[in-house]
Amino acid sequence: MEHLTDRRSIRQFTVHTATDDEIHQLLLAGMSAPSAVNKYPVSFIVVKEREQLQMLAKLHPYAAFTTNAAVAIIVCYEPAKAYPEHDPVAYAMQDASAATMNIITAAEIIGYGSTWTGLAPNAPVVAAFRKELQIPEAVIPMAMIVIGKKAQEPKKVEKFHQERVHFDKW
Repeated sequence: MEHLTDRRSIRQFTVHTATDDEIHQLLLAGMSAPSAVNKYPVSFIVVKEREQLQMLAKLHPYAAFTTNAAVAIIVCYEPAKAYPEHDPVAYAMQDASAATMNIITAAEIIGYGSTWTGLAPNAPVVAAFRKELQIPEAVIPMAMIVIGKKAQEPKKVEKFHQERVHFDKW
């Protein structure tokens, strides 16, 4: 449980390279997330080359810490492949969000820290990532998960607030 309750966003990493096995574990976790009607409209771009990580840090105004990351995983969704009822964009975003959270939790379990860095709906950031990573127009880059070995341990913060809980009705 502590992998969920004690996890904090990490923005300071030691310079380290993730192994192929570790990256596989992270991707397996992402692909094991729930998906509306098992459509899985989610894809991943893995960036582990130091020059590419430095380039990503320059593309996003809040991701300078990406330069020392072990790996960055860009989580993308494709609305045309999502559950088609009602609002496929919303379903695809939910599926991608579940995959993102699974990867973040898996990173914590295997000894890494991470930060979920939002891309969509920030149009200029999406356009920059789309151009640099050659992402097709039909695919939306939703988030970049920046993952690395923690340079420091964050302090624990109580996140449970009873006043946010309602039983049976509001």
